[in-house]
Amino acid sequence: MSSTSLKINISKYLFNIFLVFYFSLLYLLQYYYILSFFGIIIFILTFFIFYILKRYHHSLCLLLLFSPIVNFGVNIYTFKILNVNVFYILLILLFLKNIALIKKINSKYIFIITLLLLFLIYSLKNILEFKEFFQDTILLFSPFMLYICFRKKFSNNDLIYIFIILSYVKLLTTFLMYYFSITLSNDTNMFNRLVVDNSDEIGLLLKTLILSIFLFTNNIKFRILSFILISLNILGTYQYGPQFIGLGSLSILFITFVIIIFIINKVLTHNYKFILTSLLLLIPFLIKPSNESINYKMNNILELSHFLFSNYTIYALPNSAQIRVIEILNIINEPTNLIVGTGLGGYFVDDKYPFPPWTNKFDFSEKELYTGKFFKPHNINYNLLKYGILFISVLFYLFLYRNSFKNLSHKILYLNLLLFIGFNFGAGIKAALCLGILFIVLSNKNSNEIFILKNSCV
Repeated sequence: MSSTSLKINISKYLFNIFLVFYFSLLYLLQYYYILSFFGIIIFILTFFIFYILKRYHHSLCLLLLFSPIVNFGVNIYTFKILNVNVFYILLILLFLKNIALIKKINSKYIFIITLLLLFLIYSLKNILEFKEFFQDTILLFSPFMLYICFRKKFSNNDLIYIFIILSYVKLLTTFLMYYFSITLSNDTNMFNRLVVDNSDEIGLLLKTLILSIFLFTNNIKFRILSFILISLNILGTYQYGPQFIGLGSLSILFITFVIIIFIINKVLTHNYKFILTSLLLLIPFLIKPSNESINYKMNNILELSHFLFSNYTIYALPNSAQIRVIEILNIINEPTNLIVGTGLGGYFVDDKYPFPPWTNKFDFSEKELYTGKFFKPHNINYNLLKYGILFISVLFYLFLYRNSFKNLSHKILYLNLLLFIGFNFGAGIKAALCLGILFIVLSNKNSNEIFILKNSCV
């Protein structure tokens, strides 16, 4: 390697370290009411500077940075201008700019737009539920708008670095939250305060993606960066307990699934030494006593397995699992809706399997509880309700593309995005944006690397 090339690589790494600290500062500003307004101004300036300089991957990283739920301050997802969130204003402006630059509309775009419009027409039966209809419409169309805004502007490697940078920002801000006891909510329990922060649904994707990269990739840079991330998270877990990484039930299930796939893969190739070395990373989780909330999440999973494989009544399940099981039983109770779902703005009722009397605003909105119309069930239940088995069919179709990736790291990114979207599309706007990123990854798979930016992350 020449001295010039070495200097360029060092400067890129230093710039990325700067970005992690800079993004962390912006991230923390959203929790301080007065300062959060300055944070929005700084964000907008930074976003457009990156976009003008054609560092599009950094612009996208900024869009994915903030949490959609904050208690004390504001950010691009919560601050409104003329009753429209700053995020949507940015997305619409970028979309209009990029759609104007398209000289020829590809036939596949026409096909997708036609399907979306047909589904929108089908959903007009729910137009009287205007607020929910509008929210569902935004979640459905946002991924395609994001795709138009950022398609062919960076490589899949750049996307992986985006998620790595976001993971380091999450790690650094969590350390700072613990060390300085930064309050994110009125709850005095640090785990619950971090759950407020982890309402940013993309945290689940970051955990499984980083673990998958470390275990499966053949890219040495990605493996080193993911190893450092995992090691520092283990250090935080040993110091503060498993709640440091904000494990929820889905996180535990996804991480367990990734580890099982890894072990099966290595057993089939007789690589036992690497299995043992990697599993040593789990020791701190066993040494440090578990948090009560973590135990509760584990109990949810165990009790749900009892329900699936024995004569277990749904009303004996733990609260969280019980709500989700009752949701799906009520949804599939209407077979006619299973083909294409109830549509945008659609809902279900709990006439067949009533929710327990303790169901409250932490499970559903006050409107849902009052009217008995439930518009937003949890996780994959949302997609079954709105889109029926059509959603499952689309996921399966996308899954078939997994072996079309020549690059293993890109395949890992694609599968993690697909798994995340399958369970979380509908959970919030950032989960919807990840579907747009999935389309970008897919469109990049056969693209010539000529379009990759010279100022790529690393």
